[in-house]
Amino acid sequence: MADGETEHQLNLNQFEQVRNNLKRLYENLSRWEKSVLDSTKPALHLDQGSIGNLKATLSNFLIRQWTIRDLQRRALRICIYALFAVGLGLLAVPAIFTFLQVTWLGVRQLFT
Repeated sequence: MADGETEHQLNLNQFEQVRNNLKRLYENLSRWEKSVLDSTKPALHLDQGSIGNLKATLSNFLIRQWTIRDLQRRALRICIYALFAVGLGLLAVPAIFTFLQVTWLGVRQLFT
């Protein structure tokens, strides 16, 4: 997915925009997000002409941008996870009940 997005951004000449967006995201990180992102900050100060492999650098910038955005809205992610877990639990109750009923009928058929 990053390769396709990188090609798209390069065709639109949006390297500077992606770099500026990533720089803004790094500047606005919360303390918790900074502690999770313990990796080194990419070289956002370099110009487009001084970068050797522009495609690889842009791909790296996009992946880091997606990673930062994945870390944001922690409370919403926890709520969605909880709703998902409750939903799976509610689906499991009738499935287990049906499995036990079918198993009991099969066992009863065998011994009668």
